[in-house]
Amino acid sequence: MKSINLLTNKSYYLSSLVLFLSCTLSFNALSQDKKWYDKSFEDILNSRVVTATRTQSTLKNVPGVVTVFSGDEIQMMGLRSIKEVLERTTGFFVTKQLTGTTVGSRGYLGNTDQFLLLIDGHNMNSIVDGGMGQQFLFPNLNYVERIEIIRGPGSTLWGSDAALGIIHVITKNGSDIDGLTVTANASNSDNLRSLNILGGKEVTDDIHIMASFTSAASDGFEPKKHGDESLDLVGDWDEIEESFEFYTKAQVKNITIKARAYDTKISRPYVDIFNTYGGTPAYTRRNHYYLDITHEKNINSDFSVESRFFMDNMQRIQVLMSPRYSSSAKIGQESESSQENAMGVEFIARWSLDSHELMFGYRGVETQLSPWSYKVEYPVHSTATTPPGTITQFVVPESNDLNQALFIEDQWELIPNVLSAVMGVRLDDNNLRENNLIILPRLAINWQTSTNWQMKYSYNTGYIRPSVGVGFLGQLQFVADPTINKPVMGATESEEIATHDFQIIFSKDRLRTNINFYHNAISKPAQIIFDDAIIDGKDVKVFYANVNDVETYGIELELSYLVTENIDIYFNASKVLSAKSESMTGKTNGYDFDLNKPYLDPVWGPFIGEQRGFSQSTYMQNGEVQGFPLSMINLGVNWSIMTNLKSNLHLRAWDDMNMREPTYDANNLNAKYDLDAQVFVDFNLLYTNILDSNFDASFYVKNVLDNSDAEAYLYLFSNTWVEQGRRVGASVAYKF
Repeated sequence: MKSINLLTNKSYYLSSLVLFLSCTLSFNALSQDKKWYDKSFEDILNSRVVTATRTQSTLKNVPGVVTVFSGDEIQMMGLRSIKEVLERTTGFFVTKQLTGTTVGSRGYLGNTDQFLLLIDGHNMNSIVDGGMGQQFLFPNLNYVERIEIIRGPGSTLWGSDAALGIIHVITKNGSDIDGLTVTANASNSDNLRSLNILGGKEVTDDIHIMASFTSAASDGFEPKKHGDESLDLVGDWDEIEESFEFYTKAQVKNITIKARAYDTKISRPYVDIFNTYGGTPAYTRRNHYYLDITHEKNINSDFSVESRFFMDNMQRIQVLMSPRYSSSAKIGQESESSQENAMGVEFIARWSLDSHELMFGYRGVETQLSPWSYKVEYPVHSTATTPPGTITQFVVPESNDLNQALFIEDQWELIPNVLSAVMGVRLDDNNLRENNLIILPRLAINWQTSTNWQMKYSYNTGYIRPSVGVGFLGQLQFVADPTINKPVMGATESEEIATHDFQIIFSKDRLRTNINFYHNAISKPAQIIFDDAIIDGKDVKVFYANVNDVETYGIELELSYLVTENIDIYFNASKVLSAKSESMTGKTNGYDFDLNKPYLDPVWGPFIGEQRGFSQSTYMQNGEVQGFPLSMINLGVNWSIMTNLKSNLHLRAWDDMNMREPTYDANNLNAKYDLDAQVFVDFNLLYTNILDSNFDASFYVKNVLDNSDAEAYLYLFSNTWVEQGRRVGASVAYKF
């Protein structure tokens, strides 16, 4: 394995010099009582977190591996979206596929449906397509009180999609806001523009109300062509059009009402095979509207009950302009649309009993799936080989998806303040996407060995029910040639993940550090194949299939150090020691697969090259997972220059990315691209209460070094690493 090669990179020297100068200057700050926050490390370790246990716990005692970004930290760092938060989270990697931006963690890179996105406990993921989709690109962090990120699975408590991680956005209460704030944000290059109006008030001791409205747009950035220079890409990455979010939360005594209206339209490039007509950019649009009502009741000092009722409406539309069949028969528009209407209830009972904290829960959700339609519109003048007019095909008929789950967990204080354990299990049943019962256990042990030292072990499990976009529920899917309909096979089983984490934590005075060793076993991952096959005598198109297990293991390191009262340094690093499929060949649902098999489609093959199959975008020739950097670091410094003037300088870097050679060589299964280390520096300067006014302002530079070269590019649904160039921007807020 190639070692990290950052020290030979000139950008690394420049970035290190800037960090060193910032640290040196901070020692000479005029006032030593200007800490950038008021909490000690002991306070931070004892601060409340809820995602890992679904109850009030502390970062010190919580099972599993958790990263928390407070709203103050997010503002200090000048972060604008969940994407930018994830880029600074230990072991996370954000990259591109031609279907959109995607997220990876701990050596494995899939679609975004491996991660569960929550806002105040409400599930943002779609069961039809793409999990959390592209909404983590939308800039809407003004209302954030904190973001809790679970590294590793959490399906025992949260269900499907909580497989590789959980991203939980917890919003501010009305009393935290206390007024009306208008914030405008703009930057050059990608021309990101956003406007947020945030209001909140503590009406009485028992009534808190907040509301947030965000409108945003961005020009995105141009994809750079590498590899086959004749391949023409139409459109830009991450262009945001006509997008908004409205969110409100009202707390009346022990009842919380939450409502959200969300509509985003985010573009992505597509492949113009014939390079004839240019075309219009493809995009994905997602609308999500929901109402969530939660009631909490303390029966007595030892027993409480939480009940929740919610309704969701989610629509997804994807439009693609794509000339495909000949220069005279251009497809004018392809569009997919789907809709899901969900209604659900959840009940959780919590019981304190001597040294035990017991939790019992039930969750039931019924989702009505409206027909997923696939429409192709042709121009009026068409050739004999191209059907005229419009073809509309309903891929998935109207159906109901019922998911029910029972879960129980016991937090057991074995030795008070020294040794504790968590034991839990979930029984999860589904009637449509995969008609079976899944059992999801978890176990965690927390040992406070001394005042400064702590050790944690946790075993967590996760799963992903095959979404409609992956499983197709056994229906017909519109394939490459509109005159031919074949039964399409999708993944038939849930992906299942089991993770072992062993964490050692040390905290003393101004220093806090931890090291974590993890092992992931990803069972039956769903892999895109798009291959013709004869199964049970039927000519079918295999689109997705459950393939062989993948194992990843590695090390994560985190460190925070208060250098002086007005400066702190933070650092995290992750090293993937191995990420590999157990075999590149196998059999699933009557289909013999070979993940090194070339792509031989008669329509697309001659243009994209028959040397590369869809599955080869995920794995190297020898089975190693590709497109994910094996070595990553984040290094930053927060400096409180004055009480109301604060800065953040952040360096992130990655190296050791496996990337497959363009052609398959059976005699050299270790052949790969040799990619250079990549280094990025961001800077943010925050000035609050400017000249004792109600104005706050922040000035930021993203990617100071202008490192925007795309080092790796693969075709079609493949992993594509693309970075934006330098962006300079500012945010201005006024509080009324």
